[in-house]
Amino acid sequence: MPQRTTRRTFLAGAGAGGLAVLGLACAPATQQIPAAAPSAGQPAPARAAWEDRWDKLVAEANKEGALSIASLAGLGIGKAIEVFQKEFPSIQVQRQTFSSGSLFAPKVVQEHQANVYTWELAQFQTPTGLTALKPAGVLAPLRPLLFRPDVLGNEFWRDGFDPGWLDSGKELTYSYGNNTSGHFTINTDLVKDGEITSVTDLLQPKWTGKLLLEDVRSGGAYGPMTGVRRKYGDDTLRRLYVDQKPTFSRDVRLQGDMMARGSFPISNGVRREVLKTLLEQGVGKNLKFLDLPYATFLLSNNIFVLKNATHPNAAQLFVNWLHTKAGQEAFYTGTLEGNSRRTDVAFADPEFAPKPGREYEDITKEATLPDSLKTRDFLVSLVG
Repeated sequence: MPQRTTRRTFLAGAGAGGLAVLGLACAPATQQIPAAAPSAGQPAPARAAWEDRWDKLVAEANKEGALSIASLAGLGIGKAIEVFQKEFPSIQVQRQTFSSGSLFAPKVVQEHQANVYTWELAQFQTPTGLTALKPAGVLAPLRPLLFRPDVLGNEFWRDGFDPGWLDSGKELTYSYGNNTSGHFTINTDLVKDGEITSVTDLLQPKWTGKLLLEDVRSGGAYGPMTGVRRKYGDDTLRRLYVDQKPTFSRDVRLQGDMMARGSFPISNGVRREVLKTLLEQGVGKNLKFLDLPYATFLLSNNIFVLKNATHPNAAQLFVNWLHTKAGQEAFYTGTLEGNSRRTDVAFADPEFAPKPGREYEDITKEATLPDSLKTRDFLVSLVG
């Protein structure tokens, strides 16, 4: 049997400078569902089996004393780790960020092949997890790890618990996000209200040469254009990306600046965090996100469990906690990550919550990923 290896003791010397140990803080009492107080003279109710299991898990995770998470550079998971660290201060959490899943996936696959297990958890989008990590056999099931009743109960999730699974087998990764993409943005000084209600409106001659589109090779266009391609066909994408003579950019901050200055009337690359920064600087009030059918889609936030975790109890503790009300409030409150699917967590970003009665396609589900890859290849073939 090959020897099990960990790089925990030499990551700093090996160049993993992205790992940062979060500070420790005093811990409040372990979160539990409160039980009703017994009446006078009545014996205290027996503890539920899950409570004993939870206390044992906390004790075992504290003994392990460490947890390592790889993720994209987002505020949500960082804030969640910070709050988790305060609640469970005996567990030292390390986080390494990657600018894209395409940089993380080959690294973790190569390590697992060499019996090196640096991370227990990975917070990446499903194209990374389900098209790269799953076929390589480095993922462990998430479903058996979840056991708290306030996580598994249908009443705690919009549309119920089971619809949140993103993989076809409903065991590897779960969507706790409830967000829509505001993919297209207009400058209201240059575009009249109600002038653009469909992607096909962008094909009018008046917009030729005036569209600022995200470079398809950066990856941000595959999702929304998958819905457009399904509805309107390849020819619509060809007209939009070729015949309309758009300007392409990979710099999302530059796109926000150019839109706010009025250099372009329409873009599909302005990010919410960029707009927030512009507004803080006193500009960008003339920018508005559009909810266009088929181009606006559901966005997921999710986490993966990696096989052969060095600290399996700490990993199980974190994924259970992350899906509780406390974990979801930490992840979403003030982080621009959108909204939680939990019914007991208020929408942090109501503008990007799904509208009642409106159907949105979740392009992050495993069943839709092949179509997204086809759209990617088609768009790249159009622009070279």
